[in-house]
Amino acid sequence: MADVILQALFIYGLAIVISMLAAVMIRGIVLAVAAAGGRRRSEPQAAPPPPVAAGPPAHHVAAITAAIAAMGGRQRVVRIEPGRTTGAWISEGRLQQQTSHKTR
Repeated sequence: MADVILQALFIYGLAIVISMLAAVMIRGIVLAVAAAGGRRRSEPQAAPPPPVAAGPPAHHVAAITAAIAAMGGRQRVVRIEPGRTTGAWISEGRLQQQTSHKTR
């Protein structure tokens, strides 16, 4: 019984030593790569992109306004907002998917 315990402790100790050696090797590789990367010339940083205006693009607004004007009459665009989605399409799709297979 004592031999089994000693063998288990030896295996655990060997696993710890191998793990530490692997960790030291990985740390050395990371340091070598970082040192090699530091020798490169630094490239100029790109300028940040200009701020984007909120709301729909101007060409979308122009197209919507042109479509309303083509309908005739005296209308005006008051507000443009994204359409609202309801759960009806989602629940109907789930229903069709779940009932498409016949169970025995």
